[in-house]
Amino acid sequence: MDMPLKKIEDFVLKLSWENLPEKTRQITRFCVLDTIGCAVAGSRSEHLASHIATIRNQGQKGMSPVWGTDFSLNLSWSIFFNAHTAAYYDLDDGHRRAQGHPGATIIPVALATAHQLKLSGKAFLEAVVVGYEVAIRSALAIRSLGGPRKGSGGWATVGAAAATARLMGCSHAQVLHAIGLAEYYAPQAPQDRSVAFPSEMKEGIAWGAHSGFNSALLASGGFNGMRPHLADAAVIADLGEVYEIETSYFKKYASCRWAHPALDGLKLMLEEKQIAPESISEIRVFTFEKAVLMQRCAPTTVMEALYSIPYALGCFLINGNL
Repeated sequence: MDMPLKKIEDFVLKLSWENLPEKTRQITRFCVLDTIGCAVAGSRSEHLASHIATIRNQGQKGMSPVWGTDFSLNLSWSIFFNAHTAAYYDLDDGHRRAQGHPGATIIPVALATAHQLKLSGKAFLEAVVVGYEVAIRSALAIRSLGGPRKGSGGWATVGAAAATARLMGCSHAQVLHAIGLAEYYAPQAPQDRSVAFPSEMKEGIAWGAHSGFNSALLASGGFNGMRPHLADAAVIADLGEVYEIETSYFKKYASCRWAHPALDGLKLMLEEKQIAPESISEIRVFTFEKAVLMQRCAPTTVMEALYSIPYALGCFLINGNL
């Protein structure tokens, strides 16, 4: 018997809400509320209606809602846009060790699928926990293999597939095929490049959700995937014992996480020194190397503003929040 494969299969299919620690359950509820709130905010984004129209014009219509709007699409495209809006303003939850954002990929997939299949809220929440635990460990496995940094869609896709496979009632073998397909079909999501040239790609989160759902859908119909890398990764040793979702963080600022240390520093200085904003002539920021990618001073789009430390500091200085 292949014990690593069995460990993954059993975790995905047998996890029980009642047997989870209370802290895990509480954080899961917070993650759901946070993601839905972020998606409703993102549903007000400037170009969303035209993006949805592009898909609808290809005949991709259905009854699955795009949250916060009057639009509906087929299931996989509604998942795409709910993930897109959840990540749009960069307020979605994150995980330090995974170095990215699991919720915006996993929760839209799990909620839309559970809604479509008329499953219970408990079934939905169980799938969310499954998705986070598989996704975060996939991120850690990818980091250990080296290569270019992948944005969140490059690893959260795997969690989305696991959550969907559980909700669809996949067999043990189909769960592994779903995960293997998701690993292979996940977006490349070159993170540093996307920060240097901000766009609505947002770490491949929307496409990751779309791909994760479709990987599970294919697997449920007998489409075979490779043996997942996750099965050979040391990070599954504590699967079902340690719940990584418990260490999720919730963002205070609508800005890339890389800007947050500078914002926290400015906030602390303003509080401790009682400095009047109009008395400041210059701000010098000392930060880590990757954050230098966010040095643009005159952003011309919302996405450029979300990836600009100077702009974030200026907004906070004037408005007292971001």
